[in-house]
Amino acid sequence: MQPPSVPYLTLGVAAASVGLWFAPELGEALIYRRDLVAGGEVWRLVTAPLVHLSASHLVWNLAVFLWAAAACERRCPQRLGRALGASALLPGLWALGWQPELAVYGGLSALATAAVVLLALHELRDAASPRLARGLWAVVLALVVVKPLAELGLQRPLFAGAGLEGWRPLPAAHLLGALSGLWAAGRVGLRRPPVLREVTPAGGPAEGTTPGLG
Repeated sequence: MQPPSVPYLTLGVAAASVGLWFAPELGEALIYRRDLVAGGEVWRLVTAPLVHLSASHLVWNLAVFLWAAAACERRCPQRLGRALGASALLPGLWALGWQPELAVYGGLSALATAAVVLLALHELRDAASPRLARGLWAVVLALVVVKPLAELGLQRPLFAGAGLEGWRPLPAAHLLGALSGLWAAGRVGLRRPPVLREVTPAGGPAEGTTPGLG
């Protein structure tokens, strides 16, 4: 699949999130509410990430999501689609099955985390990347794990706390997003640059070299 010149999927998800912020009545129909999901409104399991609970919540999530998802869509669009699909569904299922005390959930955190992990793994597997760059991407992956654990200990968001007084973070959303990115990345080998090798055609030696796949 040829990567798109414009990251339509990324922009579509971001536009939907912004639109729902300005249409709170519609957002109320899409956010995760445990009692309503249990009553049959199962679409909320997937649509909840598009709904945000404060302006800072929206801005921080969009900043990370737009950067990471747009980069992934230009590099590996099919893998990004799988990562976003899994990370949209898993936190809601987790909340429904394992966090009965959680009545309301929303936000792009899981999707943003999935995109960051997918992008970091993609760059780490690129043999053409400088060693320093790969080291920085390894640090990014470590921070993906450290951040939700820190929020779990503090019982508050590290960055998007403004306007969310009384709300608790959902570290499981970040961790499930990371697992979604890891799953979508799959077992892909290093992308090596083309190697020049000699080819001897029938009838005599080659004159020069021909690009070949290593």
